[in-house]
Amino acid sequence: MKKSFIKLLKWLINFGKVKGSIIFFILTSATFLFINGISTIFQKFFPNIPFIQPNSFLLPIFLIALISTNFYARAVDYITEQELLNKKGLDSEDIRRISFVRTWDKIRNAGIKRFCFYNGGVILGIIFLLPIMAVGIISSLLVNHGLSFNITESNIMFFIIVSYFIGVGIYYLKWRLNERKFIRLTNPVN
Repeated sequence: MKKSFIKLLKWLINFGKVKGSIIFFILTSATFLFINGISTIFQKFFPNIPFIQPNSFLLPIFLIALISTNFYARAVDYITEQELLNKKGLDSEDIRRISFVRTWDKIRNAGIKRFCFYNGGVILGIIFLLPIMAVGIISSLLVNHGLSFNITESNIMFFIIVSYFIGVGIYYLKWRLNERKFIRLTNPVN
């Protein structure tokens, strides 16, 4: 798959910067229009299933055009990077592994407490706070049959504590999984 992708990129680069970008634009636009046509057919046979709405292809075509303007430079960079990695006997997966080991070693030196309680509890907890509050308020309204819901300090504190501990739990699981991966990558015996 990767070799055929690199062959496609080299083929497009052979046309030059402008022609290669135009051909890339045409290929991606044709693919999008084909998918849009298929979804239109499904929309006619299954009208209750939400597919891409027919004739809503102007914005995606515009986005494809924006991507196509930078295609040539990214393709050349990608191919040169792959050739350099091949000369060293590496591939992109090796680079991802090396990057993971470096970043996880720094995180791991900071400790599990900082990772779980600060990154998980505070940062992820803040991200989870609004959705958890919304679920709590909506479920309270459903239980009270639409009667008013008073937001009190105790309710807010409850939502903060719940979101904090959800964040800590998620980051604790993430710590355990990343530790296993780190040990597997750095210890050749395991």
